[in-house]
Amino acid sequence: MNENGFYDQDYKNMFYSGGSAGWATRRIHRALEKYPQKLSFTEILEIGGGAGLHVEYVNDNYSLYTLTDILDVSLESFPQKMLDCGKLRKRLENAESLTCADNSVDRVIFMCVLHHIPNVEMALKESRRVVKDGGLVSIYLPCDPGLIYRFCRKILTEMRAKRLGLDYGLVNAREHRNHFHQLYTLIHHVFKHDLIKVQRWPFPFLYYDFNLYFIFQIKKIDSELFKI
Repeated sequence: MNENGFYDQDYKNMFYSGGSAGWATRRIHRALEKYPQKLSFTEILEIGGGAGLHVEYVNDNYSLYTLTDILDVSLESFPQKMLDCGKLRKRLENAESLTCADNSVDRVIFMCVLHHIPNVEMALKESRRVVKDGGLVSIYLPCDPGLIYRFCRKILTEMRAKRLGLDYGLVNAREHRNHFHQLYTLIHHVFKHDLIKVQRWPFPFLYYDFNLYFIFQIKKIDSELFKI
């Protein structure tokens, strides 16, 4: 199975086609959009957005949504509609070397992508470089390989994959190359001078072994005050 085939054909069937997996995935998308509503964003950049499955959950008061991925994945119907009306553009990008100018976007979104990136520290630094002072970086981070996360994956995700004829354990071994604690540490390092707010689910006061995901909402402080 190649990467394009999985993300073009099987990913939506795995996580969006009803049942407990569909409910959990929709909850994650909505949770990533729980930031202070007084914030508004003219230009949004999503990194590793694939088919654009997160786009419909984002408040559409933006002027331009740039959907990027390193793979050329076909768009879902809603982002395709936004593309047709000029509010969205699709671009092939490497998260580790974005072509965007410094301080050029109001918000950056990472939706379930940091586990996949070879040089995640560089990708995080790139996101901080391109977001404006006072802008927002939103990150969804699954608690892989936490105990509860692995248990739920075993009894829910892998069983669903088996019914679809997929070896999801193998897919996950190939794709989720980065450990939660490594990513957590790098996020706090790269954004150490910024305002970081963390939402943990389902247990707000416990660390990753006893949760399914963390969400980071990071407000960038003036880039001229602190250089990484």
